[in-house]
Amino acid sequence: MHPDNIESKVNQQTDRIIRQALELETDDLRVERLQEYWQRQSHHIDRKRRNLLAASLIAASLVAVSMFFAQHELNDDKTPSVDDKLASAMNDSPAIESDSRPRKHEDYSPRLNGRQPTEYERILFAARTPHRLTAQRFNPATVEGLALSLTESTSSKVGEVLAAAGCSRRDAVDQLLELSRTSSQHELAFAALEKLVGVSGLGPLAQNSRDPEVRGALVSRLLEINTEVSIREFLSLVSDKLLREEALALIEQDTNPPIGQLFALLDDQEKKVRLAAAVTLGYLNGPDVTRQLIARVNEQPSKSTEAWLALLACRGEMADEFLAYAGRRPHLLGYYNNARVLWAQMTP
Repeated sequence: MHPDNIESKVNQQTDRIIRQALELETDDLRVERLQEYWQRQSHHIDRKRRNLLAASLIAASLVAVSMFFAQHELNDDKTPSVDDKLASAMNDSPAIESDSRPRKHEDYSPRLNGRQPTEYERILFAARTPHRLTAQRFNPATVEGLALSLTESTSSKVGEVLAAAGCSRRDAVDQLLELSRTSSQHELAFAALEKLVGVSGLGPLAQNSRDPEVRGALVSRLLEINTEVSIREFLSLVSDKLLREEALALIEQDTNPPIGQLFALLDDQEKKVRLAAAVTLGYLNGPDVTRQLIARVNEQPSKSTEAWLALLACRGEMADEFLAYAGRRPHLLGYYNNARVLWAQMTP
C-alpha cells in the first residue's frame, strides 16, 4: 500500500477516536441544569461588579472630602492673624525705628528682613519662646541662688520661689540635678531637690532618669537619708527589673546599709515591698543577716515566707547549710518547698 494512503487512513482513525472522546450524552434535563448554572454565575459576576463600583465611588468620595478640608485648612493658614497684621503695620510704620545695637551671641531672637528686631518685637519673641529655652540658659550661679532660696523657704512658699526665678518646677529639677554633679554643691542641690519634690519624689526621679550618674546619686541619697520613706523608695527601684541590679550594687557598696529598716519591712502590708526587702537582704548576705533570718524562720516558720525567700537569695555557706537542714525536717520542709516554688517564679 502506498505510504500516503497509510497516513491518510491513520489520520482518519485518529479523528474518529477524538470525535468519540468528545461526544457527550446529553438530554433536556442536563442542558437545563447547565443553563441554570451559567445564569447563576452571570448574576454572581454582575453583583461583584456592582460592589466593586460602589467601593470605588466611596473611596473617591473620601479622597475628595479630604482634599476639600485640606485646601480649606491651607486657606485658613494663609489668612493673616492679628499678630501678623500688627507686625506688618509695625514694619510699615516710619515712626518706629529699628534697634541698631550690635547683636549679642546669647540673644535668642531671629532677624526680620535682615534687620534687628525692635524692643516690642523682642517682647513678642520672649513671650512666644518655649519656657524651656529660657531655663536652659541658667548658669551655675543662678541655679545656686535658686537652690539657696528653696532650702530657706517653707514648702508653701516653693511656688513663689519658682515664680520669682522665672522657671517651672520641671526646669528647676533638671537644673538642680545638673548642679548636683558639682561636688562642692552636691549637698545644697539635693537639699533643694528634697524641698522641691520631697523624699518620696526622689525614687521616681531615679526611675525616669536616663543618666546612670544621676540615678546613682539619687539612690545613694535615698540610702543616706535612711528613713522608712526613703527605704521604701529604694525598694521601688529594686522592684523594677530594669534597675534592680543597679540598685542592689549601690546598697552593697554602702558602708552602713539599713538592715533594721529592711527587716521591719518584711512585715509590710504591701507584698511588693516585702518581696523587695527579702531580695535586698538576701543580696546583702553576711553572717549577721543570715543569723537573723534563720532565727525568724525557726520562731515562726509559717509566717516567714519572705525570710525564707531571703535565705534562698543568700549566697553564703551558713544559709546553704540551714536550707539543707530544713529539707530534712518535716516541720520545716513544707514551708521550705513553698518558698522554693515562689523563688522559682520570681527568678527567670
